Amino acid sequence: MSSEIPALTSPPRELPALWKLALPSLMEQFLVFFIGLVDTWLAGRIGTDASVAVGLASYVDWLANLMFLSVGVGTSAVVARYWGAGEKEQANRAASQAVPLGIIVGLCSGAIILLGAPLFADLQGLRGMSEETYQIGVRFLRISACSHVFSAVVLAGNAALRGSGDMKTPMFILAIMNVTNAAVSAALVSGWGVPSLGTNGIILGTTVARVLGAFLMFLRMSSSSSGVRWERSWMFPRREWVVRMLRIGLPALADGMRRVLAEFPDPFPRDSDARWAAMDGFTPENWSRLDMALPEDSDVLVRRAMLSLARESGLLP
Repeated sequence: MSSEIPALTSPPRELPALWKLALPSLMEQFLVFFIGLVDTWLAGRIGTDASVAVGLASYVDWLANLMFLSVGVGTSAVVARYWGAGEKEQANRAASQAVPLGIIVGLCSGAIILLGAPLFADLQGLRGMSEETYQIGVRFLRISACSHVFSAVVLAGNAALRGSGDMKTPMFILAIMNVTNAAVSAALVSGWGVPSLGTNGIILGTTVARVLGAFLMFLRMSSSSSGVRWERSWMFPRREWVVRMLRIGLPALADGMRRVLAEFPDPFPRDSDARWAAMDGFTPENWSRLDMALPEDSDVLVRRAMLSLARESGLLP
């Protein structure tokens, strides 16, 4: 018997199926990123204060989205198990349970950021930059917090759809949200047919996109006759289902929170003038150390390199 392994002369038959599942998911992640990119670009057109405030406030908003991860991961896993086994009624019940759970998480995260916006702005160093930057950041966080519940509904629906193997619907809904966000935010910032709202217009545009996304998701999940769907009689939390989904999702949340919170304490000098002074005084060796950290694809390494340089410059104890 020959021990030689035959060479692959053609792609595995599973490869087209994998691409069919992976490409929409990859596109979905890009669309999520693009919403924040448009917001940051619009803020840059307003001014430096707006650009800095929106950029850092968006980071806090992203932290809140990690809370939805516990719902999304648990939902996808449970729905996938039942859907793959042909138990569609059970899969629909799992998908339906994600709705109240997502709404509870969305309301909690929204309340935390709404009430704690000044604290989060302080942690990001916005107060040490300028009063205008600080106020922009606080307003941005508070307006955004009011629409977290709609984001939660979209993410709950997306997780259920992915669990049933439907990767295209989440992508299409996010695409519509992107177009809406770009159009409404640009109109409100630039004053196209409406009074210009400045940086408030950026997050209001995002809020409109989130509300529209939740509405479209509700239509899709309430009217489907063949795919996974929401059942109104199951849209009330049931302990055994909630515990089961969170048992799967909470470890993923803990890992994400651990990575993010590792970057919150001891930020790079909060005073903007001190930051620019430090960077103006960087030697080729300093820049080389930062360049070496960047390819590692880790924000933590970059942050540590900048902290080290700041301490060497006497800007931090």
